[in-house]
Amino acid sequence: MAAETIRRSLDLFVGLHGALPPRVHLVLNQFDEGEPLAAQMTVLAGGPFSHVFTIPRDPQVAALESAGASLLTLSGNSPALAALSAWEVSA
Repeated sequence: MAAETIRRSLDLFVGLHGALPPRVHLVLNQFDEGEPLAAQMTVLAGGPFSHVFTIPRDPQVAALESAGASLLTLSGNSPALAALSAWEVSA
């Protein structure tokens, strides 16, 4: 289960570095906002998470993946791209 993998990864990070970094973000891919399973996955994954981002199912992503094309070519009206635009990646 993906949530267990996240929890093990966080535990490994703490084991190697002594503590989690100041910010830990969780990205839930192909979930709709407010979907009950997304909340369940967040709880199972542990935390603490500074922010949980939900990337919705996106037909453009599915089409590009099926074609073996790069996701870097997503158009500006892509729901997945719009969801990621709120993600602050600076330190």
